[in-house]
Amino acid sequence: DESVHTLRQMMRNARSGVLPAEQMVRRSVQAFVAHVRSNQRHFQFLLRERAGGRSIIRNAIRTEIRLFVSELATDLGRFPALNAWRTEDLQMIAGLIVNTMVSAVLDILDLPTGRPEDEEAMERLLEKQLRLVLLGAAAWKP
Repeated sequence: DESVHTLRQMMRNARSGVLPAEQMVRRSVQAFVAHVRSNQRHFQFLLRERAGGRSIIRNAIRTEIRLFVSELATDLGRFPALNAWRTEDLQMIAGLIVNTMVSAVLDILDLPTGRPEDEEAMERLLEKQLRLVLLGAAAWKP
């Protein structure tokens, strides 16, 4: 609860303000990677429990991920190009984005310390992946 609540607030802050989409993606990725790196034990716990923990903890993690998706879908719906989209389509795109980030947590945790170039490479890769999702979203006909 601690890690995810703080992370959701950080992501909200990263998406707030009037920025071009590319800067918003970059800022969100940087905030995410930094948060995972500084809260490694929390994210190790989340990964471990999400895959094989008790059902009550797996359900709590699933609920937090759904909250992430819902908040992001709401934010995406504020963009002029997406504000006519149905909720289910916004949820689908948001789910792709969140799942991309969640799947990167293990790779972020495995980054060696003292090698900022590896962290920057990870951020660039995540940013490219999210841009690809957003490019696909732009071509989607809801």
